[in-house]
Amino acid sequence: MTQKLDAKVALITGSGRGIGRAIALKLASEGARIVVNDLDAEPAQETVQAIRDAGGQAVACIGSVAAPDFADRFIATAIDTYQGLDIIVNNAGYTWDNVIQKMSDEQWVAMLDVHLTAPFRILRAAQPVIRRLSKADTDAGHRVVRKVVNISSVAGLFGNAGQANYATAKAGIVGMTQTLAKEWGRMNVTVNCVAFGFIQTRLTTSAAQHATAHIDGRDIKVGINPDLLAAMERSIPLGRGGTPDEAAGAVYLLCIPESDYVSGHTLLLWAASAPSIKPFQLDASALSASAMPSMNFQPLWCTRNPLPWACTSQRSPWAWASAAMNCAKLAADRSTASPRLAAIWW
Repeated sequence: MTQKLDAKVALITGSGRGIGRAIALKLASEGARIVVNDLDAEPAQETVQAIRDAGGQAVACIGSVAAPDFADRFIATAIDTYQGLDIIVNNAGYTWDNVIQKMSDEQWVAMLDVHLTAPFRILRAAQPVIRRLSKADTDAGHRVVRKVVNISSVAGLFGNAGQANYATAKAGIVGMTQTLAKEWGRMNVTVNCVAFGFIQTRLTTSAAQHATAHIDGRDIKVGINPDLLAAMERSIPLGRGGTPDEAAGAVYLLCIPESDYVSGHTLLLWAASAPSIKPFQLDASALSASAMPSMNFQPLWCTRNPLPWACTSQRSPWAWASAAMNCAKLAADRSTASPRLAAIWW
């Protein structure tokens, strides 16, 4: 049986360890040829060797994704080694937390550099190559769909205290995803995003109070307080955080042919309802269809909806967005509150 990613060339940042390694092994198991990246040579080469031992093909590109020259080296490694480029997974990253009044400029810039600027540079460097390959495919009468999967986080979708830098960068990658889905569709490239919830890695598992990891020349505190970790896992209906293999599975779904018509989407990998956020409270009596007959608006109330909205229109996303804003205005203009409350996850 033909493998789903047979002979595809996949570039995966941060793939020497953790989730990135699991993604590399998963895609390689389906026939992809992998360009592995890590800050350090040893874990990168270990992943390369694991892929080769399983009968696959892999090569390493060592270095920090935040380095100004990394993107060009990364793309060149794929072209020079495999003469192709089919899948890019922007996975590399870490957290460097603090409340905003104690956060340094260095902490702020570091998170934007690794989580937002690095993917931007990689995709910018990839565009001329993809354009050339796409044109060659078209001239030969072939339709080849290429894939970009960016990695975000529930922090980027819903915010997280102590992570203004990380959450901002992860929200930005969602915007970049949606923009490039529009720009690159003409080249038969799908661009999607996976937003991870709590995944068990060396950076998130229970650790001693002063545990650190040496990342990009800095000693970064890692791990989660054991009591907090236990409380987090109790709050998840499945009773645990996800594994790197499960995280890799979500990325894999957006790399295979079955997702060739999925683009501009953010997949929330979170085995729970939406993170605990105080909803925006509206007076439901202000939301009747008669209030906005031109939109044929129909409320759909679901106060634990895992999606960041809870109302729809029968027409378009623009219609329900406009309806939601009008509803908010109507509710704000009312002088009395109604016991019938609804919620929009905005």
